[in-house]
Amino acid sequence: MYAIGPFMIGIGVMCYSHRLYWITKQAGEGQGSGLMKANAWHHRADAVSSVVALIGVDDLVHETPVSSNGRAEDVVQETPASSNVRKTRGTTLMTRIWSLPANLKIECELNVRGQPIGESGQTFTRWLGTFCLSHALCPLVPVAWTRVPQKNKLDCWIEIEKRWIIDPEIIQPANQMSWALHLLGELRRNRRTKLKKKCYLPNALKEEVIGKIPRWADEQDYAALVDYWFLPSTKTLIDKNKSSRGFQKDIARSGPISFAQTADKMAKESGQAVERATLFAKVYSTKDGAPVSTAVKEKIDKMTAILNNGCTLHGERRDGILWAKDDAFAQVIGAERSGRVRGVGFGPTPSGRSGSNLPCYTSTPLSSTETANRMTSLENSHQSLRDELAQSEQRHKEEVAEIHAKHKEEIAEALAEAKRQSDAQHKEQLDEAKRQFDAQHRVQMEDMMSSLKAALDHLSPDLSTLGYSGLFKVKADKHSARACFQHHGSSPRTPIYEIEQASNSLIMRYEMGSFGYGEMRLIDFSKFCCKVGICELPFHSRRSWWNVLVDIDSDT
Repeated sequence: MYAIGPFMIGIGVMCYSHRLYWITKQAGEGQGSGLMKANAWHHRADAVSSVVALIGVDDLVHETPVSSNGRAEDVVQETPASSNVRKTRGTTLMTRIWSLPANLKIECELNVRGQPIGESGQTFTRWLGTFCLSHALCPLVPVAWTRVPQKNKLDCWIEIEKRWIIDPEIIQPANQMSWALHLLGELRRNRRTKLKKKCYLPNALKEEVIGKIPRWADEQDYAALVDYWFLPSTKTLIDKNKSSRGFQKDIARSGPISFAQTADKMAKESGQAVERATLFAKVYSTKDGAPVSTAVKEKIDKMTAILNNGCTLHGERRDGILWAKDDAFAQVIGAERSGRVRGVGFGPTPSGRSGSNLPCYTSTPLSSTETANRMTSLENSHQSLRDELAQSEQRHKEEVAEIHAKHKEEIAEALAEAKRQSDAQHKEQLDEAKRQFDAQHRVQMEDMMSSLKAALDHLSPDLSTLGYSGLFKVKADKHSARACFQHHGSSPRTPIYEIEQASNSLIMRYEMGSFGYGEMRLIDFSKFCCKVGICELPFHSRRSWWNVLVDIDSDT
């Protein structure tokens, strides 16, 4: 529901811009102005960009799956009214790149020889090819790229600089414009070649060729280009080029993918850069690996034999296609022509005018002395590395042992400290328990002594009724009742009282003159303890606390 508003606005913008496109185009046709017709084309492109911004790129711009030649293109299509309508592939416009915000740029990946590689490099080349669809940027005429007005080239460079970042370490900033425009000139020539192959059929009349003008082409430019095709001098040049082309029996099977792109893909798989002999075997073979012809097979076999003998080049992936004046490719194909380097793709030249100024790689086999010296140097370097590694391992072992000993000491200290703390805590707990026990025991002693005294006081009247007068003095000795008995045993007036071992009663033994001693059971301990409230004490505790001495003073 919420998508209807932006969609209707986008359709309105599209209709308005489309109407503006036809009005501008008709005005241009009436006045014969190519600039106004180019502006009409830009009105249509602006309409597409507006709808893309309002509705979303994925609704109108679709990326087709990778085809057999390894390329994927952005296609701008109108959403069909019915799902039964077949979607056809249109002209590549690279709308996503053209509609990038002003603050967003894409980095173009290059190898050290200034050749676009990787996904971003391929996208840059395809986007640069869309310049050829605009008369204002890259017109079809003049035929020679050097005669195209400088203003058009400057406008092209401004558009490139807005959206792309070119590595200044590979291509100096002062040379970036000429590098990009040189690549654009090659793309413009390829565009005109494809246009001629599609529109200029053999034995076709000039009027028929003019009637096949593409929708993106400017009528005035296209008419001037057709006039050039039908010139007698042009026809003579075409026949000459066809004759020269006939001598070339073998055609590379890489298609629109450049040699640099193919070599970069191979380098990603192998982990190192490839040389042109290896690339030659790749691009001049079919998908199943078979050479395209017998002559190509013989050349590949010779190059392979040379490579197997040790005459190989080594480099990194970003070094591009490796080559040398005496490499395997040159030994089989022959010496290079002046100013040309075969088998490395567009850009590199013998003098290094390809965006980088790196020297060629040498493939001359080393002499035995040099080889021995290098081997000795490598062995010494290897031995030094082994010594450093051994020293590093020894240091590591010492550090580990030191850390282990330190850790062991820390553990011992921690255990000792924990034991000290535990002992101190245990001692404190024992002292506290002892204090509490002593206090509780003292309270119980005081209570029992009070109860015993009260009980004896209560028994005094009963003893008096038995004919004994005097004062009962009660003493308690919790340590040794027998000592008290022996201490008072010498006194004839002091009766002896003791608690018998087998008895649970208090026996009073007293002197009876000439009749000797008499005994009397005063207290039954079992009943007495229950009476005074201490019956729960064990027997030995009762004996310890209830040993008493009674002194009787009588008048007789």
